[in-house]
Amino acid sequence: MQLTEDQRRAVEAKGSVAVTAGAGTGKTELLSRRYCQHLAQAPGPISPLEIVVLTFTEKAATEL
Repeated sequence: MQLTEDQRRAVEAKGSVAVTAGAGTGKTELLSRRYCQHLAQAPGPISPLEIVVLTFTEKAATEL
């Protein structure tokens, strides 16, 4: 999936990000890429306790 400019900025943003958008707009994909970005740029191991992702559907939770 090709990210929009806004989505790309959210993936690459420093610090916390709140993402609000309608169904089917790519929120889960954005969150997955943001997570991978954090892992790739981490200077060392990251504990799962350092990352929090909130989703409101079981489908999105399963994808993540």
